[in-house]
Amino acid sequence: MAGYQLEKYLDSKYLPATEEEIIMGAKKLMEKLRKYLAQGEQNEAAVRCEQIDAILEKLGEKEQKLKKKLEKEKKKDQRKQLAMELRIISLQRKKGIKRRKELEERCE
Repeated sequence: MAGYQLEKYLDSKYLPATEEEIIMGAKKLMEKLRKYLAQGEQNEAAVRCEQIDAILEKLGEKEQKLKKKLEKEKKKDQRKQLAMELRIISLQRKKGIKRRKELEERCE
């Protein structure tokens, strides 16, 4: 019985139940990333490289979770949707990494 409760707890607390939650989580992370990147453009002294790095790390984790979910998914429609979400997160992460490299001189 304890194993079942642990699985139920892990499923409810740590893993998104739906693709909408994954998308919403990614949107929130991207909004934070945009905010920090815009802040860096407006005020060089306010650049918070550690925060940008943390967001990029979270996006990387989301990307890995989506890759695993895509590998396991068998339904064609779901695979197509997951592939699209994965592509969006991947592109946004790459954009953030590019911007982070541009700010690297100011972060040191």
